[in-house]
Amino acid sequence: MSEKTSSKVMSSSSGGNGPVPMKLFATWEIDRTPTNCSPRLCSLTVSRLLVLKSLGSDLNSIVIAVKMEGSKRTLRSSEMILPSSGLLDTKTELNFSLQYPHFLKRDGNKLHVMLQRRKRYKNRTILGYKTLAQGIVNMSQVLQHQMDLELDLLCESKELKAHGSSVAAKVLIQSLVSQPIDQDLSFCKQNGFSDDDEEFSTGDENENEGSDSDPAATLGNLDTRGSARKSGKLPGGNNARQRNLKQKFIALLKRFRVNEELTSQTDTDQDNMGHKL
Repeated sequence: MSEKTSSKVMSSSSGGNGPVPMKLFATWEIDRTPTNCSPRLCSLTVSRLLVLKSLGSDLNSIVIAVKMEGSKRTLRSSEMILPSSGLLDTKTELNFSLQYPHFLKRDGNKLHVMLQRRKRYKNRTILGYKTLAQGIVNMSQVLQHQMDLELDLLCESKELKAHGSSVAAKVLIQSLVSQPIDQDLSFCKQNGFSDDDEEFSTGDENENEGSDSDPAATLGNLDTRGSARKSGKLPGGNNARQRNLKQKFIALLKRFRVNEELTSQTDTDQDNMGHKL
């Protein structure tokens, strides 16, 4: 997976020149999708952030982070400066887009929206981020139509939870949508395959190909390829698979016909020579 982010610091004020637009995008190798999930593209826009309670006395800035449950990759905005009170109400223009595997028969298709800060050790900033509050969206509810929602971000700190409500902040999310990605088409484009031809580049298949003198090996090789196509291990659409399989069987039948013609011609020549003798 690769990600692209911009690097401007956002203002904490909703006035002035307005929010700085940011677009954050993460790609994922969809050709490695397991059989029990489908590759999809999640897109959303965070248009407002409201921090309801102070998240720390020494907290000067925060970032909005987005990730899918189970993924190690996180998309983060630039730092947003907090006022001395720690409370904030600001407009934002953050566009997040990330590819993810949507699992069909299990829980785990959850989008995490988080407020984070940089980790500190002895008043020094170190690598990594600490999650202060987060909210979760079930992506199964977004499959059929896009959503606009106000998401509550709940405190992660036990100390903050003890002081009343656990809702630390709210974010306004617009145009949250999950769109399918054409896996076969994307795979073929990345590897140079088209619907009209089909290439086999693995060494095992080239070594196992049958010769003209071994039609049984050719039949076994065709059966192996046919089962591989059914299991989805080889690229190409259904039409291309059927065309290629049909062409291979026609070529195989032609080989048998040529062998039969040569055999019958040899027998005829031998009979003629026997009569002459």
